Parts: sequence; C-alpha cells; structure tokens
Amino acid sequence: MKPCYCINPNCYQPDHPSNNNSNTRYCQSCGSELLLNGQYRVSRLLSDTTGFGVVYEAFEGFTAKILKVLQEKWNNDPKAVELFKREYDVLLELSRQNVTGVPRADAYFQYSTREGKILHCLVMEKVEGINLEQWLNQYDSLSQKRAFKWLREITLILDKIHQQNWLHRDIKPPNIMLRNSGELVLIDFGTAREETQTYHQKVKGQQVTGIISRGYTPNEQQHGQAVIQSDFHALGRTFVPLLTGKHPLEIYDAVNDVLSWREETENIHPLLLDFIDELMGRLPKNRPANTRVILQRLDEIERQLKLPPITPTITSPPPNPQPVVTQKQSPVIPKINSSVSPLDKTLTGHSYRVNSVVYSPDGRYLASGSLDKTIKIWEVATGKGLRTLTGHSGVVLSVAYSPDGRYLASGSQDKTIKIWEVATGKVRTLTGHSSEFLSVVYSPDGRYLASGSSDKTIKIWEVATGKELRTLTGHSMTVWSVAYSPDGRY
Repeated sequence: MKPCYCINPNCYQPDHPSNNNSNTRYCQSCGSELLLNGQYRVSRLLSDTTGFGVVYEAFEGFTAKILKVLQEKWNNDPKAVELFKREYDVLLELSRQNVTGVPRADAYFQYSTREGKILHCLVMEKVEGINLEQWLNQYDSLSQKRAFKWLREITLILDKIHQQNWLHRDIKPPNIMLRNSGELVLIDFGTAREETQTYHQKVKGQQVTGIISRGYTPNEQQHGQAVIQSDFHALGRTFVPLLTGKHPLEIYDAVNDVLSWREETENIHPLLLDFIDELMGRLPKNRPANTRVILQRLDEIERQLKLPPITPTITSPPPNPQPVVTQKQSPVIPKINSSVSPLDKTLTGHSYRVNSVVYSPDGRYLASGSLDKTIKIWEVATGKGLRTLTGHSGVVLSVAYSPDGRYLASGSQDKTIKIWEVATGKVRTLTGHSSEFLSVVYSPDGRYLASGSSDKTIKIWEVATGKELRTLTGHSMTVWSVAYSPDGRY
C-alpha cells in the first residue's frame, strides 16, 4: 500500500482512478481535498515530521510546487500560526527585493474543508535538487576548492538576507539545497526573524522564541538572543560535516567542551580551518562582524594560497536544470587535448541502422535505438555493450532517459511506447497513437512523457499510471520531435 494522492497523510488506499481526474476535488477513499484554492493539486506527501507543518508536493498545472499545511493541532495557537506564516512573509519580502538563492514565495491562504476545518497553507517554489546532508551521503566529504566556493556562495546569500535585517537562525546541511544546475539555495525560513524585532524584544525583556538545532545552534541563540553572528556560527558548524563527513555531535568532547574536528579533515589548508574555527567562535564578538568581512577574509586566504578567484553563481532559478549525479565521485568535466582526435571509440553491435542515441543523466551510459527493433545500453568509459532490450515489434525510432536515470522510454514504429526499468529490463507498454511514435521526451520532473507521431498529434502521458492525459492537435503533418521547456510548463 502507498499513500493516496490526497492531503490526508494517513490515507494509504490504492490509487483511485477517479482521483487522477483533473476535475476531482475530493479523495474517493477518505474524502480529503485533492485540489486546494482551486489551483494546487496535491501530488504526494514529502514529510510530516518537520516543524509545525506537513509538507507535500503539489502541482499548479504541470509545475511542481512545495505545499506546506499547518498541522491541525496548532490551528488555535496564535504563536504557531505566526511562526508558520513567517516563512511566507520572509520569502515574499526577499522575492520583492530580487534576492536569489532562496525559494520564491508563491501563495499563502486559508482553506476551509467541507468538514469546516481551516487549513493554513503555504505554497512556494520547489527547488529541484538535493540538500547538502543528502549530498554528503553520496560524496562523503568536500574538497577544498568546493569548500571555498560553497562558503562564498552561502555568505553571498546571507549577505542579501542580512541586508534586509533578517536572521535565518537555522543554517545546517539539510537547510541548504544544491540545485540540479549546481547553485546553492538556502531554505526553511520558518524560524527566521527580523533582527531589529529581536533586538527590541530583548531590550523590553520579552521572550524571544528559541530555535535549536543540536550541533549547529550557538549558545546565545539557545538562550533566545540571536544576533547576525549566530548565523555565522551555524555556517561554520555546517562546514564541519561537509569537510569531515561527521555530524558535529559525533566529534564533540563534552568533558572538555571541545569540538575535535580538524584532525578529521584531509587536504584542507590550515588557513581555511582556522577561518572556520573563527566563524564558530564561542562568543559573537569573536566571530566576523558581518558578511562583508567574511568575503574579504576569503579573498585574503585565496590570495595567500595563490588560488584562482572563484565567482559563485547566484542567479535566478536555473534555466536548464540537469539531473543529479548519483555516483560517489564528484562529477568531473574532462578536458580535451587539442592535439588528440576527439574521436575516442566506435560502438558496434546493432545489426541495422541506429536511429536514436541518448546519454544517461550521470553520463556513464548510452542507450541506442535501432532499425533492428532493439535497444542497447552501453558503458561509455569502456564502450562495452551491457544489455540489449527486446520487445518492440517495429523499428525503434526514439529513446529517452528519465531524469533520475532509472527508466528508459522508447518510441517505435509498432505504435507503442515502452518504459523500461534499466536495471532489471522490466517493461510497461503505452498505446494510443494511431501511427508510429517518432519522438519521446520526459518532463523535467520525470512525471510525464510527451510523444510525437506521424498521426500528426502530440500526446501527454502520466508515467506512474501510463494514463494518456491529453492529445495536442494542430499540426498538418508528421510530428518529428518534441521537447519540454526547463520548467515543464511548455
């Protein structure tokens, strides 16, 4: 059993066909809402263990969003509602100031269910990528070069946030996303607070909400007295696991109150280690005064080490997101020696003409579709043929990898699309065009397929169910090629 596509995290009924109808508003099993505010369609539960909210993936049309819903038990707690709404207020203000490196605010609304319950809902941009805690699970630790780049990039994001008089107050690896395009994004502003407000509350003796993430939060913040240097302490602590592969609490000596982290690093210059220790100074006055000082210090260290200047890319959401690399090594772009012919190897094995080739998202494999009605999977590094997929009764005209690299879609002259699980060779078949499939392409989020055919139409398919969602007509001749826009809307 798997969670139903509704806003009830306890609904574990099988998929209901009627729930997939775009006009359906309520779950056919438990009666919970499927379409909120008339435009956001709940897709799946992402988490029900974060803060005050339950986090879902939702779609506005074909665009993925993050939907947060305040847990019902907090509905009558004004402080909880205030904290929950604060994330939207902060992101909206930062969006108005054109601050990049943070998710874009989309909407905040209260939704009344048919039972009369009020749902407090926050919708924001879904950052496609992985957080730095997940990155660590893939790559173990950070190189010095990337450490300089990421430290500078996060500081530039903080610089813009602090200029708006906001403190983030919860910087840690899970709250930093790495977009599929390589840019960092600071997320989870539910604990953020305006600096001037924090200061005035301290002066008046009012209680300030304490935000604690064990291993990252400095002492002054644990006592409800966060300042801008509190963010710097958490920033320094964030680089402890990134450089050692270990959570700060794993290497904390409680008896002597010492964080023994430096000896856990490899190939990191003492100047950078010293600076991270400075960021983690015991008292705020021992840490850098502001983000500009941090950037200046990074410049000085790079000059001393004679490193080439690094200019992090802090841009608006990526124009062309790429799937995340999943192997343990950091991705490397090979340099081409101009004195050597770029023709490296020739792959042979098909018995007839090859019609379509595509790289896997991580670049390690090639898939090819042929006139011999088969698909072959090749290992790029060796040129070795790993697998032949058979099942089409006609020529294979187009092949496409899913963004996560787990599946391969193929379009054929036999009027079918087949979706292959690459690791096992298991296959599903989609039918619907009245003539051959000439082109197939996955949407950027991997949820949909688009196909072009010589029957002069384009069809949109839901990958999970194999359901044909829409037929686009208007061409007067064969559709040879289809492509999705990077945001999946077009």
